[in-house]
Formats: sequence, C-alpha cells, structure tokens
Amino acid sequence: LFISAGALTNEGFFDNVGETRRDGFEANLAGAAGERLTWSLDYTYLDATFREDFAVMSPNHPEAVAGEIAVERGDRLPLIPQQLLKAGMRFTVTNALTFGADVLTSSGAFFRGDEGNLLEELDGYSVVSLRAEYRLGERASLFASIDNLLDEEYETFGLFGQADAVLGDEFDEPYFVGPGAPRAAWVGFRIEL
Repeated sequence: LFISAGALTNEGFFDNVGETRRDGFEANLAGAAGERLTWSLDYTYLDATFREDFAVMSPNHPEAVAGEIAVERGDRLPLIPQQLLKAGMRFTVTNALTFGADVLTSSGAFFRGDEGNLLEELDGYSVVSLRAEYRLGERASLFASIDNLLDEEYETFGLFGQADAVLGDEFDEPYFVGPGAPRAAWVGFRIEL
C-alpha cells in the first residue's frame, strides 16, 4: 500500500501491509463462424482480498477515526475489479476490407484509501469500440476506429483527498476520480516495412 510520508500529495512510499490473497480464474475462447467471421471472448474473475485484520492510514477517508480505518480479513483490495469481460469480433468483407468490434465490461472497484471497503465502489462500466481496415496492398492500409462508441461516462480510478486544499474552500467532498476516455475517433494510413 502507499504510505504517506509528508504533507505533499503523493509524497511517500509503498510497503507491504498485511497478507493478501488473489484467487480467481481466466477463461478464453476464440473461434470462427465460417471463413469470414472470427470472434474471441475473455473472462476474468479475481477475488483479491486482505487475509488479516489491521489498521491503515487514510486521513481523508470520510469514516476515518484519527486518520485510520480498520481493514478486516476478507476485505477486497482497492482498484481491482472482481470481474472483467472482453469480447471481440472481426468480419472480413473482402480480402481487402475488414470490420471489427470490441466490448470491454468491468465490475466496480473500491477507492484507493478504502481498504476497509466501508464506502460504495466505483461503478462498473461497459465500453464498445469499432474499427475498419482497407488494405491497399501487402504493406499498406487505411484504417478507422472509434473508441467508446456510446460515449459512456465512467471512472477507472478513485482516491480520497483534500478537495478544498486543491480546488478552494467551496469544495469539501473528498472523492477524486480518474475519468475514462470519452468517445474518440481516428483515421490513418499504415505502412508495414
């Protein structure tokens, strides 16, 4: 865990705090439906938990007592989603033209600083992406892609901090989140040497 070692944001070090366990499994399937369609499906279940009771510093946690929160055996490690699902497909229209789609789904995760799992998790999310490629020969192609097609608003990271010290006295919520990437599109030309 990150151990604060000063008044500056992110001043400190990482240290082992208590025993942990990561149990889970991964399943991967891939195949084809005819000659033109290929697909893949990847699923991960990860139960990452603390294996002993201890107290940890979390001075900005809303439920901290004297700057600490209690962690109990079985509490989940922060920022690690329990479930991830990735699915993809690729359709070959002609020898030159292909289309593809991907879906990434993640369950929620606890904020860093909430090792005791005392508050709500970050929400889970799903993101859809599309891509197309047109080959101009053996070494050149045009491509286009759209990430986060549905413009899903989601967070991939969360921690507690002193909002008033960073943003001003009118901000008092201690929640800081890292937003996921919004919808984005690219068009390009690729040459393989």
